[in-house]
Amino acid sequence: MKFFNKRDPKRVTDIKTIMQELNADIFVLQEIEEGSLDEVAEMLIRSGAGLYKAVYGTTGGEQRVAFLYDTEWVKASSNPDELFATENLTVPIESGGRKEVFPRLPLHSTFTAFRETEPFDFHLAGVHLKSQRGGGQEQRTAAAERLAQWITSETRDEDIIIAGDWNAPPNRPEWEKLRELENNDQIKFLSLNTTDDKAEPSYRKFGLKPRRFTTALSYNGESDNQAKN
Repeated sequence: MKFFNKRDPKRVTDIKTIMQELNADIFVLQEIEEGSLDEVAEMLIRSGAGLYKAVYGTTGGEQRVAFLYDTEWVKASSNPDELFATENLTVPIESGGRKEVFPRLPLHSTFTAFRETEPFDFHLAGVHLKSQRGGGQEQRTAAAERLAQWITSETRDEDIIIAGDWNAPPNRPEWEKLRELENNDQIKFLSLNTTDDKAEPSYRKFGLKPRRFTTALSYNGESDNQAKN
């Protein structure tokens, strides 16, 4: 939600109405000012839509990654944190110097969902990768490589969902490492985000040019660390 804050009461009400209609168990949001979803959560609770709770990342200034989730149906089973917060990851860029791989660190938690007969656990990471303004391909490439490493080497056996604003279509060169994992049946990436699907809800239009606004990735973990289809 571009530059979302609570200073425009009508916009807050409009967002609450949309979210009430969608009635998602979890929303993964970008460009959120800290604290601005608290009022939305309270409005959703009062409307009977669910018992929503907001969690915010600490990086990105007024453009943070955030979760808004319905605690009636999903419970955070670990304290939300930001991935790679202690690593100070940077990458050299073509124009000179180095820049942060993650200008906004991925927001992460493990959740337990209760909609099935048996509750199930999963990792959720919300991302807002470097925009295409001023380049950024080197940063997105490094981000994809680090996320691929995290998926394959640093998570437990639960399923994994990574969702958010990747700031480039899924067929771009920077996602080669993720496409390699998909070719090995380890994740779903291109299969979830086809570039020619104009009905895909993650498309928004700016002027006459469609821009991919949100991309998702999933990994189905098993106890033997092999992915299932």
